[in-house]
Amino acid sequence: MDASTSGEAATSTDAGTSAEASSDAATHGPMDASGEAASESSDGAPDGDFQARCAGPGVLKCVGWDDPSDFTPASGGGGYADGLYPADDGSFGTMDTSIKTSGAGSLEFTIKPFATATDTGYWRANFGSVDNITAFGPHTTLYFQFRLRVDAPMLDFDWTTVSNNGWKVFIAYGPIPGPSCTGAQFVQENTDQTNIATAYTSCGTPGLYSNDGNPPYLKEQGDYNCPYDSNGDYTSNPNCFAYLADTWMTEYWIVQIGDFGQPNTSFTAYIAPDGQPLKKWIDLPDFVFNADPSPGDALESMLLEPYMSGADGTITNPTAHMWFDELIISTQPIAAPN
Repeated sequence: MDASTSGEAATSTDAGTSAEASSDAATHGPMDASGEAASESSDGAPDGDFQARCAGPGVLKCVGWDDPSDFTPASGGGGYADGLYPADDGSFGTMDTSIKTSGAGSLEFTIKPFATATDTGYWRANFGSVDNITAFGPHTTLYFQFRLRVDAPMLDFDWTTVSNNGWKVFIAYGPIPGPSCTGAQFVQENTDQTNIATAYTSCGTPGLYSNDGNPPYLKEQGDYNCPYDSNGDYTSNPNCFAYLADTWMTEYWIVQIGDFGQPNTSFTAYIAPDGQPLKKWIDLPDFVFNADPSPGDALESMLLEPYMSGADGTITNPTAHMWFDELIISTQPIAAPN
């Protein structure tokens, strides 16, 4: 399965809930489980720091894209195995040995001219092995962390002329096997090419915004408190986190699931340019997640890719790039990078 055949074509809408503080995020934010500062290797080196975080309690998946074998196309698992999947033209993401945060390399996706929705292919990261999935359903908490980098064409070009709504970063969903457009789903996206971090749930609605997405509302909450702007002028607002070109950014997500369809799920997400402290850009307790659940609904997998809903290969665009590194998925809090 890939995102182009899974029904993942929704765009986000201006919906959400309140922006009050999250007690879980405050306790289990960018620290270790005891509330101490992030762990580090004895010499403070990036490789040791990443391996120390990978060895933390509760880690289900740790991928650094440091071995050429990581780039062998995925196979097995009924089409749901972990690993690399092809683009529409049969090409794959590649190992970049020069642009990385640690180890020998990172995962690089190249968006080609006349992009299609799955122009780059994607990386599937299941929550555990495909034959032993950890399902994050009611009354569980999912933690994951990764490094993200985009180049200038990803930010300077208006990708809404190519796709419906801008580019995505990841799609977290479940259950599998099954399509990625589900009620138990959330997606990070550069919505409307505003070049600020935004996200939505359940195949488009509600968005991860405050005040149910009704003005006045916050597109980002917590440390940024980025208000809706009818003029779309976000990147010049210091209260908004704007993506940076050619800069590694760290993201850390905490999704504390209450009961599907009830206002008791908490979404918390942190982000920071490399070398700076993590700050909240999503802080939504009492969120109604998966309003119309089905039996067995749970978060079980995620797709990393610059997916572009609606792109059909008929409109030209510049060559652009997105990189990923240091993915960690866990059932317990993850220490922040050193």
